[in-house]
Amino acid sequence: MVAPRGLNEDQMQEASDLAWAMHCIVRHIPWDATCLIQALACQVWLIQHRLPATVFLGVSKDSDQPVANFQAHAWVLCGQNVIVGGQNVSCFKVIASFGGYGA
Repeated sequence: MVAPRGLNEDQMQEASDLAWAMHCIVRHIPWDATCLIQALACQVWLIQHRLPATVFLGVSKDSDQPVANFQAHAWVLCGQNVIVGGQNVSCFKVIASFGGYGA
């Protein structure tokens, strides 16, 4: 996968503002917005604002866990920064990524 180009200061501020807005929206919707729903919505939003956005899907790295303790997570990278779902991404092994860039 080719890493998206670096972002300038204005683009990083816009991405940060979108992440903040997403965080606020999620707290007020009447359903459970899982990390996957948030990541996909954020990716669409970033691309609409002509910013690079890659959704990563990961599973827990601990292979000794029983199936009942299976964990998965989704997060979004914009440039080199995690925009949504950034908590503990190092604990997950990436199994898929989906990138896009608003042109």
